[in-house]
Amino acid sequence: MLNDLVGDVLVQFVVLTPAVGFYCFGVVCRDGIPVNVPLALFVALGCLVAVGITMCFVFKHQTVVPETSLFKLNKLFYKLLHVGAWSACPVGTHFTCNGYVIVGQY
Repeated sequence: MLNDLVGDVLVQFVVLTPAVGFYCFGVVCRDGIPVNVPLALFVALGCLVAVGITMCFVFKHQTVVPETSLFKLNKLFYKLLHVGAWSACPVGTHFTCNGYVIVGQY
């Protein structure tokens, strides 16, 4: 619900297909707030959803795999996977917020 509110009402990004960029038509963009702020929020929400779904798949896979299988993850590696996946969200938000993505306002 929060992702729909940000994506459909506040920001309303239009993707520029050949280029890596967006135009912004939402309420936040019309009020003069820099576009990188809502874009960073949009990327952070999308990242959190993607990491959550991925970790659910990994957890489900690890519960089904037998203990003697080569595909069974070590406890340390499983914890490192958790930390690495969740720390990817602030990195993506940092790159978005500091203007590494082309954004235009209408």
